Amino acid sequence: MSSESKWLSITEFSSQLGLSRHTVEGLVKTGKLKVFDISPGRKRPTYRLPPSELETALSLMQASIGSTEASSETEVRDAG
Repeated sequence: MSSESKWLSITEFSSQLGLSRHTVEGLVKTGKLKVFDISPGRKRPTYRLPPSELETALSLMQASIGSTEASSETEVRDAG
């Protein structure tokens, strides 16, 4: 077994985070996650993500949840 980190497919990556594949694809398409295309020149890319991007994705999702909660609290305060 190699000591190198194993790169993950989008499906493997999303299952480790408990996110949908579509959520991870969105983060990839917006450039928020680093990926490597293992099928250059093909019509549909095949991406692999390094395990180090798991932390990045968690941080992005926590920030997203935090901003949603903050905006909800503002709406409640404004309405009252």
